[in-house]
Amino acid sequence: MSEDIKNAVSAQLGEKYGMYVGASVFTANDKGGVGKTTCKLIRTNVLVNLNVHFRLIDVDSRRNLTAYIENSQQLSGIEIMGLNGFTTQKDVKKVGDAARELESHYDAASEWWLSGTTETDVGAGRPDGLLQYERNSELPELYKDAGIRPFRETVASADQGSLESAYKLTTEWIRLYGTDADHIMTLNDRTGRGFEWFENGEAYPRLRKLEQDGVLEIIRIPFCDSLLVGENIAMSPFEALDRADEINEELKLGAAQFGREKRKLTKFLAEATEAFEPMCQRVAACSNGGA
Repeated sequence: MSEDIKNAVSAQLGEKYGMYVGASVFTANDKGGVGKTTCKLIRTNVLVNLNVHFRLIDVDSRRNLTAYIENSQQLSGIEIMGLNGFTTQKDVKKVGDAARELESHYDAASEWWLSGTTETDVGAGRPDGLLQYERNSELPELYKDAGIRPFRETVASADQGSLESAYKLTTEWIRLYGTDADHIMTLNDRTGRGFEWFENGEAYPRLRKLEQDGVLEIIRIPFCDSLLVGENIAMSPFEALDRADEINEELKLGAAQFGREKRKLTKFLAEATEAFEPMCQRVAACSNGGA
């Protein structure tokens, strides 16, 4: 991108987002295994490279994101808060005073949401309780008062259940925030079959209409089958690339295969970064006063 184009983009972002003092990004799906944490880790690295100061909130009893960050050589300096969250709407109804219970659970996180830029990873089964808290606490109005721009992202993979769940949550957030938030759906190709599952899904016409109307941004993240980021590699994809030699001490791949796996990972990171770049630029504009 030329310097002139960069300056023009920066000016456009500043015009819309320069009034804010931070961004509050939620990433969620009621279903597990769709790649929420991976998306969050990729975007975390992009934001760091954009010199954005932000904090992370991990709403999940498993604390996968927390483990990645704490074990990271690159990201360990990022401040992170862990919450269990409510696993279902039923959990909220069990308590005597549901609203008060939600407040006591999420108010600490709300202090962060309203005081600067945050990335929140919402674990499987947690969106219902969190959405109820957003409504009860009038979080949309609190964001306005604090000068924070909400970003609400759902992630879906090649599973019609996860796509329907993402669609449902997306529409709930659109009803709650309207145009006072950026709404994003990230499609994660975890199988290598591309995005036919999305384009052939029942929710596609509705989601496509939201995209065409400018209400929803749809991001596509490509497939990555590099052995350097396998199930047993407990680090972000960026860190896996930096520590590829160290990882290969365990994998014991030959030189030719090791080279192929590095190229696969390099290509994936370049494409995923490019896919997330527009969203991250908007978050950066909110965080840096449009700069």
